[in-house]
Amino acid sequence: MGSISAYAIADLFHTGKLSVMRVRLSDSDRFLSDEEIRAVVASVQMPPQMSYAPAQQIQDGNQDPMRFVAPIHASGWAVASGYLGLFSVLLIFAPFSVLTGVLALKDLKKNAHKTGKGRAIFGIAMGVGSMVFWGLILLANMR
Repeated sequence: MGSISAYAIADLFHTGKLSVMRVRLSDSDRFLSDEEIRAVVASVQMPPQMSYAPAQQIQDGNQDPMRFVAPIHASGWAVASGYLGLFSVLLIFAPFSVLTGVLALKDLKKNAHKTGKGRAIFGIAMGVGSMVFWGLILLANMR
């Protein structure tokens, strides 16, 4: 194998690969005994083994902390309903806000791992509120 360091000998020993090899001193033809190998291994301080945790796969979007920052794992219908709810002060967007909110709630019921229930409810509430508000304004102007 060639010349190796005491560190490499200790690494081979700890991985179990040294049991099939013999270690010879570089300055002579003498092989180290098992006791001498153990002494070399004991004298070497091995660094701690690095273990890498596998990337965590989040199965449930409700457990992901990023859901507060961006609409990841959210139902597309819920995101649409939320934005349409914001624009529902203009009457044209209000019915679409309610429609997408209802579709979002149905989508969320089928897919429990998705998020966005609050956005969907907001879209429905804003859409209904806007339609009621503009309906009352229209009724008041008709009299």
